[in-house]
Amino acid sequence: MMDCVPAPIQTSKQSSPFDTVLEENTEADQDVAAQETSLASPSSVMSVNSLESDEEDVRIPEPTTKTGLKILFLSSDTGGGHRASAESLAAQFERLFPGSTYALLDTVEKDGVYPYNTLVSAYKHLGARPQQWKLFYNVTNTRAFETIADVHLKVMCERATRRRIMSYNPDVVVSVHPLMTGVPCLACDNITKQTGINLPMFTVVTDLGSAHCAWFANGVEKMFVASNQIRNLAKTRGHVPDEKLAQYGLPIRHDFAVQAELMGDRM
Repeated sequence: MMDCVPAPIQTSKQSSPFDTVLEENTEADQDVAAQETSLASPSSVMSVNSLESDEEDVRIPEPTTKTGLKILFLSSDTGGGHRASAESLAAQFERLFPGSTYALLDTVEKDGVYPYNTLVSAYKHLGARPQQWKLFYNVTNTRAFETIADVHLKVMCERATRRRIMSYNPDVVVSVHPLMTGVPCLACDNITKQTGINLPMFTVVTDLGSAHCAWFANGVEKMFVASNQIRNLAKTRGHVPDEKLAQYGLPIRHDFAVQAELMGDRM
């Protein structure tokens, strides 16, 4: 059970800590040179893959300041973009909310059932075979498959996923992977009911022009999208209401935002 109440994160148009992180993630800071020295490096992100057994203590370390948050990022090593987004957001949390601590968890690999728990190896196989990848993507990106997979995963994996998330004792959960939306969202809702302490979950869609339907679990507190195309998909495919959608662009390392600011009109 979580031993502290997470910082309030609103679902309305009011500003929240996560809104601040996403908004500031795309802007340069005039004092960046002085602040960058205090940033946590990407290597400071605790990876669940380093754990050898479920019995190990996997709690996220307590924040070192009163303003810090304990953030659990949900991602998988299926390409570099998902992990890179998590790491850039983690660094931004540390910059804007000093003392924040965080961990990275692949719930599908750890608590998924076959064939979903073969995601990483399957991705490597399909990545080298474009035609197979295209067929796989098109088949799974359908209403029929979405419905079947959603029910299957929730029935088979929600309880284990809930226990796993609770073991990390986070203040907030952030998904940057499409297969870690529906089940974790239900798990966080059940944790809130079970503990009486609100555990908000957010989705950051890391695709720009098109996106798989698995991204759009509309039970999250808020969904961050990068473009009008993804916003429209979230509304039509996931029936995500406008008040839950925030459009800020893709998460990038703060260094890129600083460089873009310096280049100005040359971009």
